[in-house]
Amino acid sequence: MANEKPKKEALHLNVVYIGKDDNYVAGLKERFSRMCSTVPLTVKKIYPKKNEQGKRVFRSLFEKLIALPIDIIYFDFTTHAGEVLQLARIISRNNIMSKVVSVGLLDHLATEQEIVDSILSGVNFSHIKCAEMHDVVYDPVALFNSKLLQEPEYARAKMADPIKIKEFCRVNALNVDYLTIEYNRPLEEGTLFNIEAPCLKKFVPSNLVEVDRVSQSNVYYNMKYRMELELKYLERDRLDVSEPDQKREVESEIADIRHRLYKWTQENAAYSRSSKGIKILVISKNPEFLTRASRNLEEYPYFIRYQPLLTDISKELDVMRPTILAIQLETVTELPMGEDENGKETTRVVETPDMARWNSPIVREIFNDENALGKIVNAIQGFDGYTPFVLAFGCRNYDSIALQQKFGYPKIMGVPSNFKLETLIMLSENLEKKWSQTPPPKQMTKMRHKEVPLLDVFFDKKSPDSIAQVEYPIVMQSMKEHEITFSSPAPVAIGSVFKVSTPVPFFATVVPHSAATEKEAGKESFRALIHGIGEEEKKELRRFINSVFFREHDAKKVAEVDEFKKKNKEAEEVLKKQLEEEQKLKAKKKKELANDDETEEV
Repeated sequence: MANEKPKKEALHLNVVYIGKDDNYVAGLKERFSRMCSTVPLTVKKIYPKKNEQGKRVFRSLFEKLIALPIDIIYFDFTTHAGEVLQLARIISRNNIMSKVVSVGLLDHLATEQEIVDSILSGVNFSHIKCAEMHDVVYDPVALFNSKLLQEPEYARAKMADPIKIKEFCRVNALNVDYLTIEYNRPLEEGTLFNIEAPCLKKFVPSNLVEVDRVSQSNVYYNMKYRMELELKYLERDRLDVSEPDQKREVESEIADIRHRLYKWTQENAAYSRSSKGIKILVISKNPEFLTRASRNLEEYPYFIRYQPLLTDISKELDVMRPTILAIQLETVTELPMGEDENGKETTRVVETPDMARWNSPIVREIFNDENALGKIVNAIQGFDGYTPFVLAFGCRNYDSIALQQKFGYPKIMGVPSNFKLETLIMLSENLEKKWSQTPPPKQMTKMRHKEVPLLDVFFDKKSPDSIAQVEYPIVMQSMKEHEITFSSPAPVAIGSVFKVSTPVPFFATVVPHSAATEKEAGKESFRALIHGIGEEEKKELRRFINSVFFREHDAKKVAEVDEFKKKNKEAEEVLKKQLEEEQKLKAKKKKELANDDETEEV
C-alpha cells in the first residue's frame, strides 16, 4: 500500500579487522558473539597481498573497504605500523565513513608515544592486545549502539576527586610571537591557559599562552579548530610589577628570551615544511589512484587529501582551503521508469562502475557531475580572497576557456583525460617555483627596538615538537575498571580523547551515558571509557577502586580514634589538675605542720 511505512532495516553488526593475527580475530569473533548475541554478526579479516615489488600496500585496501558494510573497524598496529596508521588516517578523514567506530590495537610493550600516535591517527580507542578482550569489544559497541550491550557487573567506586586531565593538540608553527595549534576544544579569544609544548620548553620558561585568534578554516590535521596563541614568556604574576626597577628587569628577561627564540627561527625557518603550504584536494568516486601512487600520500612534499564527494561543500572547502582542487567528473545517465501513482514521470540513474564499488548510499545520491562542479565554484566565489585552481578531469564537453566562461571563474581548467595524481604534482611543482620567485610580503615584529621579519618554523607531523598537551580540571565522580564519570566546567564533546595520570596513567574516550551512569552521576556529568592501559595498570586500577570503598570506613575509624584520643587527653588534663590540686594541698598541710613544730611553749 502507498501509505505503508518502509520497514526498518534489521540491524546486522559488521566488524572488520585489518591485520594478520588469526588467533586474535577468532577471539574477537567469539567475544562479539557472546556480548552481542541478540544481533547477527559478520567479522572479516583483511590483509593486503604483496604487490609486484614484494610490498604490502595497505592504502590499497581502501578500495575493498568502501565496498563493505562496516560498523566497527580494528587497525592492528603491531605490524607495518606506519602503513596501517596512514590507512587509519585516510579512513578517519573520509566523510562517507565518518560513522564507522575505529579501534587501534597495540603490542603489550607499546610505548606511550605509540599509543599517542594511534590516538592521533583518528581512531576512537587504542587498546593493548592481551588475552582479556572485554573492553576491546565493549568500547566500540558502546559508541556505536550501547543498547546491544549488557552492562558489566564491575564495582563502581563513588568519589568527588578534583584532578587534572590532558588533551592532545597538534602544533603547526612557532614564531617569536605566536604558537599556532589545532585543537578539538573551542576556546574563546582572550582565554589564558597553560600548554605543554616541547618546542616552547627549549626557550620559554612559561607554559602560559593567550588565545589571540580562533578559526575553523585552513585546518591541516584531523582537528576542529585552528588557533593562534600569543606567547606570555613569563608567568603572569611576574608580569604584574609596579616598581620601575622590577619592570625593567622583567622586560630585559623577556627581551633575552625573544632574542634566543628569534635566533632559532632564523636558523630553522628555511628548513621547515613550508612546501606543505600547497594543499591538494582530490574528489573522485574512483580511489584506484591510492593504489597506483608510488608512495603514501603523506610522503609527497605537498598536503594531499582525498574525498569521494563533498557532502557540505562550503564547510568542507573552508576547513581545508585547498590550493588545488581536482574533481573527476562522472557521466550521469538517467533512464525513464514510467509514472508513479501520482502520474509523475520517474527516472533511474544508471550505475557507473565508480558508483557501484561504494557501499554507501550517499554515493548514489550525490554525483560529481557538472552540476556539482558549479556548486563548488559558487562556494569558492563566496569566500573573500580565496581563489584556488580547479581542475575538472574527464571534462569532454568543454575546454578550459568554455568552462571559465560558463562558471565565470578564471582559474578553472578542463582536462579531457581521467584523473592522474602526477598531473597535480607537476602543477604543484610549477606553482611552488612561481611562488619562490615572488614570495609574499613578510609580517614584521619588533626585536629590541628594531623591526624584523616574523619567521615561522613549521613542524613535521612525525616530530615530537608537533604534539602538545592542554591541561584542564575535572571532578572525578565515579570509577569502574572500564569507565569513569566526571564533571567538567566546560562541555566535552562525544568522542573526545584525553589522558589521565592518576591513580594510574590511562587514556579515556567520552561516550554517551548508559542508563546506569546517567541515573547515578546526573545529566550534567560525562562518561568516558578507559583504554591504552596494560594488564599491570589494570590491576593497579582495581586496587585503587577497592581502596575507595574503604575511604568512608577508614575515615570513620580515624574519626573514632581521634575522638578517643581527644577524650583521653581531656581525661588526662582533668587527672593532671586533680593531682596538682592534691599536691598543693599536701604542700600546704606539710607547711602548717612544720610551723606547729617550730612553736616553743612558754
